[in-house]
Amino acid sequence: MSDGASRRGIVYRLYDAAGVLLYIGATVNLRQRFMFHRKDKPWWPDVAGKRLDVYDRAAEAKEAERCAILSEDPLHNISGTPRMAEVIRASQRRYLDAGPSLRELMAQMEPLQRTKCAWCGIALVARKTDLPVICDGCEKFYNCDPPMPPPYPPLRQRWNWSD
Repeated sequence: MSDGASRRGIVYRLYDAAGVLLYIGATVNLRQRFMFHRKDKPWWPDVAGKRLDVYDRAAEAKEAERCAILSEDPLHNISGTPRMAEVIRASQRRYLDAGPSLRELMAQMEPLQRTKCAWCGIALVARKTDLPVICDGCEKFYNCDPPMPPPYPPLRQRWNWSD
């Protein structure tokens, strides 16, 4: 049957040579699961013994796995254990220690100011600078080859429409 809940499930326990419980897992395909562990887990060479418990349904096996992890606390299980919070915090610390915070990056940037384009007078928000600011529309004329002046002269005064 294709329904995972109706397939047989297996809970497996992996032990080292001294009998220390290394890992508890649940699967419906033991051979494939062990192949993944063999490729991905650095602790796999330490495995010296296995214990298998077969369940009629995969859902029962998953529940038995969850309970076994909580009660037996295997060395390399992280999900579903108290160590999970520690692993998450350590991961967050590594991420935060990797570089400057967003607040530090923002402090390094020049503040924004309201200004107007030096050519056409359109309102802009730009980084604080002592240089004249040109809007994107006027910049297209300015950056062409050969440079051309915009189609209108730069503003020399502010227009007061109430006159």
